[in-house]
Amino acid sequence: MSQLLSSGDHDAPHLVKVELTDGWYTIQAHLDEALSCCVKDGKIAVGTKLGVGNALLVGSDDGIDPLDPAYSSSSGKCKSHLKLFFNTTRRARWDSKMGWLAENTCLKTKIEDSRPGGGNLGPIEVVIHRKYPKQFLETVNGRNTVLTEAEEFQARENNDNKRDEYSASELVNDEVEAEVNTNAPSVYAEMMRTNDPGEFYQTLGFRQQKVIDDWRERLPILRNDAYQKRVSARMSNHEGGARKSKPFVKLMVSTLTLARFGEIHSQKTFNLTYWDVSDDAYASLAETHTLAIKGATVKYLNGGSAMEVNVSRRTDIKTLGITSDDNLFASAFKGRSWLRSIKDFGEASLGARNTEVDICGVANKVVVMNNICCVYVALEEGKYVRLERENGEISDIRRWSLSNSLTGAGNSHKRGSPLQKNKEWMVRNVVLTGYDQYEGCHVVRWGRNSECKERDQNSESIVW
Repeated sequence: MSQLLSSGDHDAPHLVKVELTDGWYTIQAHLDEALSCCVKDGKIAVGTKLGVGNALLVGSDDGIDPLDPAYSSSSGKCKSHLKLFFNTTRRARWDSKMGWLAENTCLKTKIEDSRPGGGNLGPIEVVIHRKYPKQFLETVNGRNTVLTEAEEFQARENNDNKRDEYSASELVNDEVEAEVNTNAPSVYAEMMRTNDPGEFYQTLGFRQQKVIDDWRERLPILRNDAYQKRVSARMSNHEGGARKSKPFVKLMVSTLTLARFGEIHSQKTFNLTYWDVSDDAYASLAETHTLAIKGATVKYLNGGSAMEVNVSRRTDIKTLGITSDDNLFASAFKGRSWLRSIKDFGEASLGARNTEVDICGVANKVVVMNNICCVYVALEEGKYVRLERENGEISDIRRWSLSNSLTGAGNSHKRGSPLQKNKEWMVRNVVLTGYDQYEGCHVVRWGRNSECKERDQNSESIVW
């Protein structure tokens, strides 16, 4: 920073304007609110070197000529400037070389160092602690609903059936034919009004026949486009409205810390939502893997006390593979601990209420109480844990499935594989809600992030 130009103006009294230089040229820079506070607090002053990433050039899409006096930062009429954001700006060492940074030396940032209103995140590396099942955000008539994979399949099937119903409607067929015929060439319309179109066609000249032939080639495409338009319009006017859905997956992550620094990172983890995730990208995500991300956005919840990182398929994301055990330890990674005994549940219940846990046991009994499906899972000592799930849609409880995903046998595309008694099941991402004194068992609640799978009896360890 070579000069403080303004501590605020009439339009933005709380934002600071400064002059930056790389030792050769200068440019005006406008700081966001968080960086402006750093200037006012004396943390950034004239002579401070800054490492800047994701800076936005405003007022000149094609760049500027640094030797043109019209673009000088000292010119009061110069509207070209850099816009700097707190989340991608850091103080540099006093002996740092000034100028352009190569891509492999770009400033890496930490999620926990970001601030509300500080812009997008710079390059970050995160460790995946938990990967949850794929979900879908359904939008109908401006209302959003989160669906599991099985619910999305059912909703899509219902939507397709409704579309087929409208497509088969005679009214739609009549409307399509009327629309297509309105744009038909006059010679074609005249031919179709005759008693013998084939004979009429033979009496025409070459050019008129060519007009009819070209129209006949276009007719299937025009009809299909008209069908889609009419059906979509009718579905939009239907009480269900036009339906859109976007896939996403939630991850629990923390900033990667390298073991060579000899420190253990903070225990803080963050939710990362990957929007519009493809099947290949979803399959490449795995717990204990490290992701390198550039340009993630950050959303602040509860007045800025909690953060959620958001990425999409347009974000630059690279999977760096399995993280070493030393780096996992330094990054405060906690692997899954399967609860199989009352002792395990006793230790887990010492934590905060509504703790997320994974259990492994034999499903012995299924009952319904107050519209809630309860599965009693036997643990190693013969004691039970009660798994609860609200279940107001399925009348025959024997067909109820624990699965939110499409995996499983039988009618897996409907609800997942049906729950079978007297088999050992792995159930993960359920919430430990408390202890039922009357029945003498711990209680866990099934949620949208929950999954289940039958345990492989040939494996000594519990492997998902």
